[in-house]
Amino acid sequence: MKLVKPALDPGTTEYGGVVKILITKKDSPLFASGIFILKPGENLPLESHKTDEIFYVVKGTLSVTDTNEESFSVATGEIFLVSGGEMHLSKNTTENDVEVFWLNGD
Repeated sequence: MKLVKPALDPGTTEYGGVVKILITKKDSPLFASGIFILKPGENLPLESHKTDEIFYVVKGTLSVTDTNEESFSVATGEIFLVSGGEMHLSKNTTENDVEVFWLNGD
């Protein structure tokens, strides 16, 4: 068992926004998880994962765009599923911060 305190993790900005990787493959062989926070106008890089990924929007509204440029707005309390191998771009197109909990098997 392990207790994780996200508020104590300063995170990294190397991916865009602030990304806090809270559970790694070293902690669990099945998945990794964390939180990312995007300020207005920020985005994470276009990416894909071998396995499915879920986003749970803790605060704000996240915009997720796929390679076909189909865009989805995911609001506070909603969950968005990205299938394994699917390219996606996560961004904040609003005037408020967005906070998202994510989980994937990569």
